[in-house]
Amino acid sequence: MGLMLSCKDASELIVKRDAEELKFYDRMRLMMHLSMCKFCALFEKQNAFIDSNIKALDNTVVKEFQPESKEKILESLKNE
Repeated sequence: MGLMLSCKDASELIVKRDAEELKFYDRMRLMMHLSMCKFCALFEKQNAFIDSNIKALDNTVVKEFQPESKEKILESLKNE
């Protein structure tokens, strides 16, 4: 495994980084790649944007489904 990452490997590490902490060696290789590859840097920004919006949407959905909301949904399903 060389020092330089391919764009495919870099994108995999970007996504993996959101789920778990990368090893020091992988973080350094990713930082080096991102400093030289504008396309992967753009992918990183897009991925962060999507992740933050999904988390915001998830929080909204959780707030909307309070226990009383769940009860109303269950009642409406029983009535059908």
